[in-house]
Amino acid sequence: MGVRCLVDTSAWFSLMFAGDRRHAQVRSAHAELYSNGTLFVTSSLVLGELYTLLSARASAAGFWAFRDRILASHRARVLNPAPGQLDAAFLLLQRRKDRSYSFVDATSFVLMRDERIDTALTLDRHFAQEGFMVTPTPDELLHGPHDADVAKRPAAE
Repeated sequence: MGVRCLVDTSAWFSLMFAGDRRHAQVRSAHAELYSNGTLFVTSSLVLGELYTLLSARASAAGFWAFRDRILASHRARVLNPAPGQLDAAFLLLQRRKDRSYSFVDATSFVLMRDERIDTALTLDRHFAQEGFMVTPTPDELLHGPHDADVAKRPAAE
């Protein structure tokens, strides 16, 4: 199996919504990963969160065709978290009370560790806070109430 990369909600949204201010950066990072033969991994929870985000911020009209393409692609894999992984995500949230992780993020972290995936295509700096490599680079990430403080911290805390 080749290199795998988890794709987070923020990256899927930016790829799908050309009006997103990070669209060009994420598109470029995705294209580079794709040209290197990367297998894109996501989860059913990420797709659910994407549907909700598209409905709230843009239009979910293109979601179903997008989801069908992801499910049919030989370059993408959708994981369905097992009950034990969901429990592990709740435990992670309990241990990281000082962070503003979402449940979907925590589940993604558990899946990444279980699947031995060390890189995420994301605009969410929480992945870097959890010690994962991220693309675009951490300086280009957003999503977090303490962005200025987080940018000064080392990636793996």
